[in-house]
Amino acid sequence: MSKSVALDCPTIIEYFWQPRFVHSVTIAYYSALAPTPIQPVNSRLHCNLEPGNTITMSPTSWLEIEPDSPFSLANIPFGIISTSTNPKPRPAVAIGDWALDLEMFARNGGFRELSALSPNLDVFSQPTLNLFAALGQTAHGQTRKYLQDIFAQKGPYPALLEDNLSLRKTALVNLDSVKNHMPMHVGDYTDFYAGRNHAYNVSL
Repeated sequence: MSKSVALDCPTIIEYFWQPRFVHSVTIAYYSALAPTPIQPVNSRLHCNLEPGNTITMSPTSWLEIEPDSPFSLANIPFGIISTSTNPKPRPAVAIGDWALDLEMFARNGGFRELSALSPNLDVFSQPTLNLFAALGQTAHGQTRKYLQDIFAQKGPYPALLEDNLSLRKTALVNLDSVKNHMPMHVGDYTDFYAGRNHAYNVSL
């Protein structure tokens, strides 16, 4: 059944993950309502950004990532996690077998080289991704590109995480240790039929 979702934010995030995997969504956000985990699609695809705004992917990362991992440098999906040591739901991204706790990362100066996001770092202290979504596609693309640079081998910001062992211990959490939560607060949705056969089948 197709779903069209009205959110209390005006824009979209191209990728996020919910419970375990969610990829490529549209303004409908239908995938956020899926009752079961959605299997990963090709994680090597480039992100959907505004025209003219492209990403140059680094082929390798200083963080060990399995070749068949759905969470490569080309993906960087966003989600909401909690852990046994910190039960508060907060934003994170998946990279390899790890989740980067964006609240912890932001609190410890991880975004200090991304000045465009500085006035809005509170979006990473929220229990959903709605406020981050409301920043718009340009902010989403800048954030993802920045995080790709953070994890890239010989990237421009090694001091922020790669060489910051204390922050790596607190901000990088193994995916096996996280609990995933609904990433968006969905205000409402509308069901619609795709055709006569669809309408007939759902009435049986």
